[in-house]
Order: sequence, then C-alpha cells, then structure tokens
Amino acid sequence: MYFPYLRGRQFELIALRELLEGQLIGDKVIPVIEPVKPTSTLAKTLKKYAEKEHSLVLVMNPEVGDFASEIKVKGLESDKNAKEILEEVKNPNIIKAYIMKKTTPEILMKKENRYNFMIINPGINCMDAYLEVYGEKEPLYSLIPDDRSFERKAPESKVIFMDRFQKASRNADYIENEDEIFSEDHEFFNKEGFPIQSHSRTNVSIVSQLLQMQYTSGVEVLSGLW
Repeated sequence: MYFPYLRGRQFELIALRELLEGQLIGDKVIPVIEPVKPTSTLAKTLKKYAEKEHSLVLVMNPEVGDFASEIKVKGLESDKNAKEILEEVKNPNIIKAYIMKKTTPEILMKKENRYNFMIINPGINCMDAYLEVYGEKEPLYSLIPDDRSFERKAPESKVIFMDRFQKASRNADYIENEDEIFSEDHEFFNKEGFPIQSHSRTNVSIVSQLLQMQYTSGVEVLSGLW
C-alpha cells in the first residue's frame, strides 16, 4: 500500500478530489492529509472520499497551523466547516491519525477507538510514548522511522515513514529532469517482513500521477509502503 503524505493546502485537496472523481486512484493508495486549517475545501474532500467509500487519513494534531485548536473551538461555536469536518471523521472511511508527541499518549488513552487510528512516529524518540499506548495492542497503522528496533515493536501494523522525494530548488526544474527512481521498497517489502500486501502495477502508475501533481506545487511528499 501507498500512503502519500500531503499538507492540506487547497490545490492538494482539489487534486485528491479530481483523482477520485476521475477514478484515477486505486484502493491501495490511501492519502494522508496533515491539514493547516478547517476549510471548506477540506470538508468537501473528506465528504467526497466518504461518499465514494475510499479510505483517507486525516491528522488530528498537525505540526503546522492551528487546525487542532480551531476545530475544537469552532466546532463548539457551530462553525459550518468545523461541524462538517467533525461529522465526516465519524465515517469509517476517514481514518483519524495522530502524530506521536509527549502529550499524545494522554489524548489517546481517553479514546476507546484508539486502536482504529494511524499513529505517526516521526523519529525513534517516539518509541516510549508509542509503547505507553500501544504496548499490548497495535493501532491500525503505525508509521515509523526506518529503524530495526522500532520495527520489532510494531510487527503487524508497521509502515516505513520516509521522504523519497528529490526536491528541486525551483518548480521549473522538474520539467528539465528526466524520470528518476522514486522507491524500490515495493519490491522488497515481503522479504523485509512487512505484513501489508504490495500495490499492483496499476497503482504504481496512479501514485506517479498523484506525486506529479505535488511536484508542480513544490510540496514534499512522504510515503509509506506496503
């Protein structure tokens, strides 16, 4: 499986909707959105993926922006966008994700459905906090660094979290570049003990289309596999 990791800007969200509407994204490609603000474009994207029954991941405590605080405050104030987003994340096709930080275990331990989440571990220093919540039972997906000791702690749900994107200094530079290898991980996931089945060749093409859209806006894409 592929988990292209996208900042929730307007053009990225519109691209995700157009891929889905054009049937250009397969069920083995699950986008992960780290939003900046609770916008109408985000609400429409979540609604479209829920209607089409295509999985999509939404980060509930993003590193950048005021999404986490705004969604809470504006939801209480009956803000239209916030209310729609909070309603859509109840849909089983919208998977909640949390970035593991020092304060994240306290948040997760209060949630009975925490085993249905994606947990994003940006570095090896997240391991203690991760094990505090998921030491006995793993979440749905565990995005982890390419570290052998962390892989042993999440044998059933592990997804390697790595930046394979070769970023150019200017957007125009991508036009001049020849095709380059993005990743070979899909060829070796089985030998390396990853439990989730690889994507098909068709989905490789679909992912390439999705990533190409990100190149044009200069957005880094982090991908998980598998």
